[in-house]
Amino acid sequence: MDVVRPGTAVTPSALAPAVGDVLVAGLFDDAAIYPPGNLPLPDAVRAHLAHRAAPYRSAVGPFVCSVAAAPAAAAEAATSSLTVSVIATSVDRMADALAAGVHLDNLSVVGVEVPLEANDPADVARHVRGGGPTIFVEVPAARVTEGLARRLKGMGLCLKLRTGGTSAAAFPSEHELSSAIAVCLAEELPFKCTAGLHNAVRHRDRLTAYEHHGFLNVLAAVAAGQTGGAAAVFGAISEQDGSVIARQIRSLTVEQLTAARAIFRSFGTCSIGDPLADLAALRLAAVPVRPPGDKA
Repeated sequence: MDVVRPGTAVTPSALAPAVGDVLVAGLFDDAAIYPPGNLPLPDAVRAHLAHRAAPYRSAVGPFVCSVAAAPAAAAEAATSSLTVSVIATSVDRMADALAAGVHLDNLSVVGVEVPLEANDPADVARHVRGGGPTIFVEVPAARVTEGLARRLKGMGLCLKLRTGGTSAAAFPSEHELSSAIAVCLAEELPFKCTAGLHNAVRHRDRLTAYEHHGFLNVLAAVAAGQTGGAAAVFGAISEQDGSVIARQIRSLTVEQLTAARAIFRSFGTCSIGDPLADLAALRLAAVPVRPPGDKA
């Protein structure tokens, strides 16, 4: 299981505690059952509950699963409460997800993720309730326009951007992703990302040769775009030097980072340990990490 064992090795952070807290708060949505992790549901739930009990628990967001898997996940959690973000393929399935959160005592549905394709945003928006789950509508980065973003924001919806996958076509280009982020900033539309952001900094995967975006690149892009415009967003998304990205993050005040996290809410990752280890290596979070050779 991908569990970061508490108390094994602690890397100090160069950030002030208040800044570090804002940086990681709820940043990692636990998508362990999805590729390339593909952890069996019982193992994934068990690992998630361990993450939620660890010293780095504030960084761990909801458990991500399909509507169909939510009751089984709740059953695996047994007497423990389970906070989930459910993936629905349609508006009808989204209604099922919301009902599951009502009928299962130990299940709390805090997010619903539904694709724009074949779903009318107006139909999705009818399920928006004050104090209810945040609803993220998945739109390909290349199709994010100011008009669409303005419409989603006006309906109380948020955006979901797919930043990778199991094929090269699943990865948006630097231009496509930076353009979508610039639109979100212009319209003040919150978004989350999914897939491909296993590491902090943009890089080429040695096995697949896919160009992966970095989750810190996304955060740095949002922060830079709040004052520097579209060119600053593109520059941050394209940067492949981890020391440069880390320096940009360290330069942010609590207020700037809070404003950036209000737009970039979180990202789904099949690993909690890998992004935590990246933050520790860049001295951007004081977190316990697995020692070398620990295959927990």
